[in-house]
Amino acid sequence: MGFWRNLFFGSSRDKKPIIIAPSGYIVKEIIEKGGRGHLWVIKYSNESWPNLIAKFTVTRGTRSITQGEIKFTINWP
Repeated sequence: MGFWRNLFFGSSRDKKPIIIAPSGYIVKEIIEKGGRGHLWVIKYSNESWPNLIAKFTVTRGTRSITQGEIKFTINWP
């Protein structure tokens, strides 16, 4: 059943969140932590300090997240 479901509906790995970072910031990595694409860890950094990496976690219901003065927008396919 899993094969046919993935064939017709797509696997959970195809549904990675689209992160829109504010100007001056770079999204470094998007890692799936929860099963079936439920929980994602987003790693980002400032363009001025690329070696200083911070992270936050999003779930399927998350549309935006604010880290201090920084606001990230999350779009789901």
